[in-house]
Amino acid sequence: MVPESTGMFFPHWSPDGHSISALPTTSLGINIFDLATQRWSTPWHKLAGFETWSKDSQWVFFIEWQENPGIYRVRASGGEAERIVDLHGLRYTGYFGVWMGLDPNDNPMILHDIGTDDIYALTLGQK
Repeated sequence: MVPESTGMFFPHWSPDGHSISALPTTSLGINIFDLATQRWSTPWHKLAGFETWSKDSQWVFFIEWQENPGIYRVRASGGEAERIVDLHGLRYTGYFGVWMGLDPNDNPMILHDIGTDDIYALTLGQK
């Protein structure tokens, strides 16, 4: 059991294996556990989801879709989060209403709803 991890979910190991990110059950914040110091830090204290480590383990990317919609990143070592993509007015989608991940170059990806639902009616005839 990771110390003081009760009530946290959605854990992710950093690629270098030195840290673990997790969300509290309130989903308010991103918590990072440093395995060397055995301590948690909370570099983001607002609603967040889909936290994803950069390949070099220096950044945690995440989406905030409520208060100030955007894709953000924060240094795993701490500091201010920076918004790297503004999601205001964008129609996004996903199983939970939104989804975010990173491509192999650490560029953010989301599912964008462009409203291409088409309805078809087929009538099958006998030959």
